[in-house]
Amino acid sequence: MAEKKRGANEPEPRPVIVKKIIVEGHGGHHGGAWKVAYADFVTAMMAFFLLMWLLGATTEKQRKALADYFTPTLVELKMASAGSTGLMGGDSLTGKDNYPTTGGVGNLSITIPRDATGTKDQGGKAMRAADRRDAVMSRRIEDVERWENVRRARSHASACHRPIAARRARWHGGFMTRIGLLGGSFNPAHDGHRAISLFAQEALALDEVWWLVSPGNPLKPARGMAPLSTRLARARQVARRAPIRATAIERHLRTRYTIDTLRALVRRYPRNDFIWLMGADNLAQFGQWKDWRGIARLMPIAVIARPGYDDAARGSAAMSWLRRFVRPARQSADWTNWRVPALVLLRFRPDPRSATLLRQADPLWHREYEATRVRDPLTRRYIV
Repeated sequence: MAEKKRGANEPEPRPVIVKKIIVEGHGGHHGGAWKVAYADFVTAMMAFFLLMWLLGATTEKQRKALADYFTPTLVELKMASAGSTGLMGGDSLTGKDNYPTTGGVGNLSITIPRDATGTKDQGGKAMRAADRRDAVMSRRIEDVERWENVRRARSHASACHRPIAARRARWHGGFMTRIGLLGGSFNPAHDGHRAISLFAQEALALDEVWWLVSPGNPLKPARGMAPLSTRLARARQVARRAPIRATAIERHLRTRYTIDTLRALVRRYPRNDFIWLMGADNLAQFGQWKDWRGIARLMPIAVIARPGYDDAARGSAAMSWLRRFVRPARQSADWTNWRVPALVLLRFRPDPRSATLLRQADPLWHREYEATRVRDPLTRRYIV
């Protein structure tokens, strides 16, 4: 196309410059900040309208409960009392409450049990009664523990310092009754038997001593042996008013040897702790007894010194085996804690009385008891 001629007074044409601007995203001054401001404004308006709705749709108590919800003063709430029991329900935490007190407001810094009822006085009486019950129970528990300690740990003091107390053989709430077993023919029983039994009862802290009146001693001749009923009657007479039971339970158990009798007693009385008592004269011939090692392994043994037999007892065959298991006499009260075999030697003042001398002085002593009917204290059966 031909170029148009320009006149003389016509200015020169200006060049046209095209500027191309490329905009990327929302950059630049105040790119998208207005949207954030608008969102904040809308949120504030929604909160304002929600507040206006709550002010119009709730009561004064409910509004107070909402306010107190964010500033609680009680540690623990009571159902159906001050404070809300659910959304928009209940009363104010600082409003009038129905705690078991004389009144006041709910902003007391206390904790009320959920099961508390009644007025202040009633609640106080109930608490005092509960405290008294707890105190009584605590004293009973302390008494039980003290009694157990007394019975189980009758310490290491000497026997002469222990008080004499006749205790009945009963099972006290789980406590094992401590029984000493003294076997023999008791032909006849005499005050010497009673004296050594009381001595052993104190030295070993026993509840009772049982005299096992044997129907017949395998190591003694049957000639000169009085009937069992008369020997038991005499033994019971000698043991009166003392923690001693004279029994002929061997006849009921149908046992002849000591080891069989002791095993039967352990099975029959599982709530008793037994210790076998015997004089030094019996220890001298202990090796002749049937299964004498089994007796030593079954229960502890206490040997009471007897004049004229100490040397023979210490030099006996049984003592040569038992010597390694001898316990100090000062520990005699703790025999229930010993591990068997265990043996303790107890020193007793010399007592010259013996059944042999009594028989020699009065061979017909048993006639006095022939008409006596005697009941065994353990089996509750008459011995004839």
